[in-house]
Amino acid sequence: DGRTTFRYVRASKNASTSMLYMLLQITGEAAYYPWDESRHFLTKQRTPEMCVLQKGEDDGWVVINDAQMRLRQYTPLPYCGRQTAPLPDIRFCLVRDPVERFVSACQGLVFRPYRDASRSGEDIRRAGLAAQSRPHFLDMDAYIAIAEAQKQTPQSDLRVLSSQKRSLGGHPDYYTHIFAVRQLARVRDFLSELMQKPLALPNINRTRRKREILAEHPAARGLDVAMPPLTAQQRQRIEELYAEDYEAFGKYF
Repeated sequence: DGRTTFRYVRASKNASTSMLYMLLQITGEAAYYPWDESRHFLTKQRTPEMCVLQKGEDDGWVVINDAQMRLRQYTPLPYCGRQTAPLPDIRFCLVRDPVERFVSACQGLVFRPYRDASRSGEDIRRAGLAAQSRPHFLDMDAYIAIAEAQKQTPQSDLRVLSSQKRSLGGHPDYYTHIFAVRQLARVRDFLSELMQKPLALPNINRTRRKREILAEHPAARGLDVAMPPLTAQQRQRIEELYAEDYEAFGKYF
């Protein structure tokens, strides 16, 4: 309506890519950045060489960029925590069960060597085999130990293993709406009503699809990239590790 303001606060591994593509639909930018899962996962990100200056009708210069849009840029919580004047009318976020989120984060770390090799022009299979020789590859206990250690020294951490509270803050009452990741359809309906126009529901950046992409890639066939199931003891350690998330947002998971 031109008057209602809203803020979306994101946390890594909480469907933030899907959320951002819904926001791009609102602005109309999604039409210029169609999502290609395989291109996003196994392709270089845009570089300065891919940006072309073109003279516009008013004799000004504009930047033409045909590459995938880079979305993963997170703002530190101290900056987000600053009060705006006035406070946005609607403030919402998505939360996720910490155990499910942790497994997804670890799987993303397993995918990283293949993605990085593709984007740097290296041999994907060689990078994958090298990664599999590392002690922590597909070892859930090792990832839990890494997360436990970084909790003591958060200044040198892997963001995907940090708590949701660190990104979203510890006060749920700041938000007017809190959704679980499994409620993406509700989020779509919520934004559609807010914007008074229908939005498509993205289904992107999923672990299953990334496994399929690797399985289809000739250089990665036969390589094991599936995390083993959790034991009861591992699940308990993860729950204890993210106890603050359960305390702050547990009723929404």
